[in-house]
Amino acid sequence: MTDKPATLCLSNRKGGVGKTTCSIHTAGALADRGRDVLLFDLDPQGTITRGLGYADYYNDLDRDVTLHEVLLERESIGRISDVIESHPEFDVARSHKRMTFDTSSKLSGEPRAEDRLELAFDELDRAYDYIIVDCPPSLDILTDNALLATGNVLIPTYPEELSVQGLELLFDQIDELEEWHDVEIRKLGLIANRIETNNEADEYLDLFEESFGALWDIWQIRKRVVLQRAITQGHGSIFSHDEECDMVSEFEAIARTLDEMFGLPAVAEAESEVTAR
Repeated sequence: MTDKPATLCLSNRKGGVGKTTCSIHTAGALADRGRDVLLFDLDPQGTITRGLGYADYYNDLDRDVTLHEVLLERESIGRISDVIESHPEFDVARSHKRMTFDTSSKLSGEPRAEDRLELAFDELDRAYDYIIVDCPPSLDILTDNALLATGNVLIPTYPEELSVQGLELLFDQIDELEEWHDVEIRKLGLIANRIETNNEADEYLDLFEESFGALWDIWQIRKRVVLQRAITQGHGSIFSHDEECDMVSEFEAIARTLDEMFGLPAVAEAESEVTAR
């Protein structure tokens, strides 16, 4: 267990690139390495929340405090623990249907509107090794919150033209946030996701390598139905699923690289440190 968690978000302006799937399996890979992970569902659509088996919570409009209130009402920030649920692999900060109504538009223009997620992090009542935030597929104030609160972004993309355009928009947003807030938002790497076996995919993979290979790690996740089935049927990551998948090794590589980037000790060393305490 670290004193201060490593924080990162997964973001791309283009929807349909498998951002949420990558978030869940990356969290699962880290948990499989013995890391204590909080997976934060900041997407109003609640794909992580519903996919991991919390659909009843997501649709329950009678709850007095949800992530909607935590982000909008300063007096509710301290109740962030109310939205967190313990999952067999990792904890989940659950989204809520109320967020689809007007969370983003109401938050815009409020004092410290872009700092609300970071303020919520400060109110967590337990420590984590990692906090991973799944962003909405839009470049709105919720994504601004995620980028600023974590300071690190892992970028899932799909090898096709519209997804590449989404990358460019994300990079522009990061540049603006860095300038306005005088911060650095680190790009941790690129996940080329849902790769199919065809010439177009090969061409874009070559483009990714040529454009970004010297700057970041690039992981290749081939299209495998079991990656989605593990979530929808097993309500967890591929690491807790009973079907084998050859892409496990890629997610293991992502988790291993993240540990190295954030300077976390090897898992055996981390366990020794906890025992010593």
